[in-house]
Amino acid sequence: DYYRKEGEKEKAFEELKLGFSNPNLDVDTKVNILLSFYTINEIVSSMKSEAFELAELLVETHPEDPKVYSIYGDLLSQDQQFEKARDAFLQVIELDSGKYIVWEELLRMDLLMSDYEHLRQYGNLAVELYPEQPVTILFTALAELQLKKYREAKKLLDQGLKLVVNNNELLAQYYMYQGDVF
Repeated sequence: DYYRKEGEKEKAFEELKLGFSNPNLDVDTKVNILLSFYTINEIVSSMKSEAFELAELLVETHPEDPKVYSIYGDLLSQDQQFEKARDAFLQVIELDSGKYIVWEELLRMDLLMSDYEHLRQYGNLAVELYPEQPVTILFTALAELQLKKYREAKKLLDQGLKLVVNNNELLAQYYMYQGDVF
């Protein structure tokens, strides 16, 4: 903060890197700092390389913490590095499979990369873990549809359609893919 207030951005960043490299410093504080870079990253692209450098340090320093992979995956996703983002989200799931939103992001990366086999594989796992989530069911049905597994796609679409509540856009997608299945 001192260096930043004095206008010495390079020194401030060097100190920040030292803090991020220290495994004894609180990971949640580091994540919050990186989140502020993430917000800045959306506006000021000149901060992007620094945000990535800090995220990579965070992953190296705290390799057993799923939060660090999650924020790194979000950063990569925003930068349209979908394959690397998927790898980061896979690491989160390996460490902690109990975060639904990470499963959804993982499936979204597969969809963006048109990797329907991977989407089908992990989509079916997500549907088993979260059978009440219509988005993961829809993604998995789309994978089945793209792989010409029409019966499986129809079964998933019928299952998920019952779960859509107060979301006309999602409902329209379900009906559209049902039409494609037929």
